[in-house]
Amino acid sequence: MPELLAQLGLARSSYFYHRIRVGLADKYVAIRRSMTEIFETNHRCYGYRRLQASLARQSVTISEKVVNRHAKLALTHFWWSEAYPAPMTHA
Repeated sequence: MPELLAQLGLARSSYFYHRIRVGLADKYVAIRRSMTEIFETNHRCYGYRRLQASLARQSVTISEKVVNRHAKLALTHFWWSEAYPAPMTHA
């Protein structure tokens, strides 16, 4: 195993860290679904602050930083997706 890790240029600790991470479940799946539902219901006009306020009204306690991070990921996904083309810019 040490030879294989040396060939890959990967530290032993990194290998075991990623091996454990693969088996763990994502703890934010339900929250991301709720955020997506809120975002889509409101015509994709909500930012992370309004998303966080809507989640708080649903009694979901989550940090504003976590909502911001997941909102950025979702918007990046929507922005570059073929199903949701980027808006036209004014020249």
